[in-house]
Amino acid sequence: MGRPGLSVVVAALALIAAFLGLRECRQSRAADQVHAEWMNRTCGVGERGELERELRQHGPRLEHRLEEAFLRGPSEAERIQWRQVAKREWEEMVAAIDAGKTHGLTRQEISRLQTARLEGFSKAALDDYTEGYRSAAIAGLGIIGTERAGQFLRRIRDDPQHRDHSDAARLALERTQRAAPPGPPKPAPQRRPEAGR
Repeated sequence: MGRPGLSVVVAALALIAAFLGLRECRQSRAADQVHAEWMNRTCGVGERGELERELRQHGPRLEHRLEEAFLRGPSEAERIQWRQVAKREWEEMVAAIDAGKTHGLTRQEISRLQTARLEGFSKAALDDYTEGYRSAAIAGLGIIGTERAGQFLRRIRDDPQHRDHSDAARLALERTQRAAPPGPPKPAPQRRPEAGR
């Protein structure tokens, strides 16, 4: 038998490429899942530490996404989904009030809720969600803790346009600095030889 034919070599290379591509695809999917869970997290006790570890693990792949999440906020699909959640909550709240369930609310609060409109409630809920989403992006960058993430956080902290998020960026930077590995040890001070001896 002679050398393997060109088709065998091409098939072997294709198999290797497919394996490597599948592995990368799995890693990307894992990074996608970590990003989605982080941005919409509702972690239980003990789950946050694991999620933070995964966030650090995928950090370099997620830096750009977290930066974009901060700058752009939730996607239109996420906004639509959140409006639907707000509408369901509104309907449940109105039904509860109509049924006489006050859940500890004062008469004044109930009166305000009864005169409020779904649009206002939905807008306030979406504004809160957007704020939390952007804050999650800042916190995620602080957990990742890379130099690029630090540069972005310093820009947010120092930019008057992002004054509403400067404290969150400052706290994320402080967390990054606390979590940073220690640098090389400082050299001991050298004693100067005394003159005349």
